Amino acid sequence: MDVSIGNDGTYERLAGLVSSQFGIQLDPSKQDLVLGRLRRIMRDRGYATLDDYVAAELASPSPGALSDLIDRISTNHTYFWRESGHFTLFTELLRELISQREATGQRDVRVWCAACSSGEEPYTLAMLLLEALGPRRARWQAGVLATDISSRVLEVARAGIYGVENVARLPDAMARRWFNRRSGDVVEVAAELREEVMFRRLNLMNERFPFKAPFDFIFIRNVMIYFDADTRAALIARLRRHLNIGGYLVVGHSESLPQGADGMVSVRPSVYRRVT
Repeated sequence: MDVSIGNDGTYERLAGLVSSQFGIQLDPSKQDLVLGRLRRIMRDRGYATLDDYVAAELASPSPGALSDLIDRISTNHTYFWRESGHFTLFTELLRELISQREATGQRDVRVWCAACSSGEEPYTLAMLLLEALGPRRARWQAGVLATDISSRVLEVARAGIYGVENVARLPDAMARRWFNRRSGDVVEVAAELREEVMFRRLNLMNERFPFKAPFDFIFIRNVMIYFDADTRAALIARLRRHLNIGGYLVVGHSESLPQGADGMVSVRPSVYRRVT
């Protein structure tokens, strides 16, 4: 069974729902792409048109219907060691922070990967965290929180199983240390590394985030490009509230914070520090 848009205005209603629920902007130019991504769920459930699907499942959407929707329309292209300059800087800043904390008797580091996709980014951050702490790890409260809106990609992340091409850009020593080779061209995240990352589902459009303590590093890369200016500004303000003074916010290389973002200063392109 083929599927189609159906009535005029249906795509606009869908785009409005996605914007209000998830902050993602679906331009008219993306109509064919969106329909393609929804085609399977529409066929499986017997909907001939997008209009039928929207009317039946999204007029008063249940949490399950919204979860199915975002699982299918979100973009999740990533790989290990993507935008590697951020990881080099993270290592430098992390080692400085560890030294500062040790000098004052503190032993905690909190890292949040706020749009973790299929897990490549948070696992990389956890590798660097473990390597920076070394044998001191047992005495520290440390780890990486990884959140995403998509239940589907979180399942992939928790499984920790990847094709070898996905880890090809990692430095060889890291790939050998933190992955176990399985049959064929498949690798699995080492148990020690898996224990360092906690995966949770979270909608970044929530007015409040359920965190009791602030973070030292927040990574939210290549996500805000899908949001409009007002949504980005509101999200940045929420993220700032959960960042330690002196902590760092890292966005994608093609992204930036608005000039004059309250309490945030640029330390280099796409990396910002909270100062107030």
